Amino acid sequence: MPGTMHGTKRKPATVEREMSILSSIFTMAVKNDVIDYNPCSRVRKLQFDNVQDRILRREDEKVFFSHIHSDWTADICKMVLHTGLRQNDIMGLTRFHVHFDTNRITLTQGKTQRRIDVMLNDVSREILKRRIGSEGLLFPSPATGTANGSVRHTMLRACARAKIAPLTIRDLRRTFVTRSMENGADTVTAARMAGHSSVRMISRYVRSTDLMQTAVDSLVESPTIPPAKIRKASKSLKTKG
Repeated sequence: MPGTMHGTKRKPATVEREMSILSSIFTMAVKNDVIDYNPCSRVRKLQFDNVQDRILRREDEKVFFSHIHSDWTADICKMVLHTGLRQNDIMGLTRFHVHFDTNRITLTQGKTQRRIDVMLNDVSREILKRRIGSEGLLFPSPATGTANGSVRHTMLRACARAKIAPLTIRDLRRTFVTRSMENGADTVTAARMAGHSSVRMISRYVRSTDLMQTAVDSLVESPTIPPAKIRKASKSLKTKG
């Protein structure tokens, strides 16, 4: 498998994505009578496991943040963990996006300029109050002073020092969704909090074993429906049957 332009090994998921693009181009050529068939249709798809289920474990959270040597990176990571926002959304925040009176951040996203409201908790509110006095961006890059920057390398170094598995911003967003659902949020609410237009995206995030453990534990719990109602429903079914 050929390498990338950066000299790294090309991942199977990348190959599949590039093949999909090529296939679309060939399909257009077939429809316009430029070629007779799509050669990509004869290529067997790679078999691989592309499940991304890494989250920040609660027992690792304290040691992870204690090893981040950049306050800017720590603040962004905590904002992701407690709001579910993407890094570029956080770096683009100004004081005009924050409304402490209604306890929320208001943003517009995407080509359609869809409005989203992100609720604040004690952690995210404290971070914003520390930075709200700044003119312009609340989380400007320390290197450029703009909304262009990345916390990736700082996060990876912190994980290495903390001796935990490598984490990315996406992993923190996945952690936010997973923890929200562990605490009782339904899929619709979780999708809305994460800024997704469809609940289908939630399946890519929620892989927590805690959720699965809760589900199997519920099978042996006492029923919440009063026994009298269960007997009445059973009797009704027998009568109808």
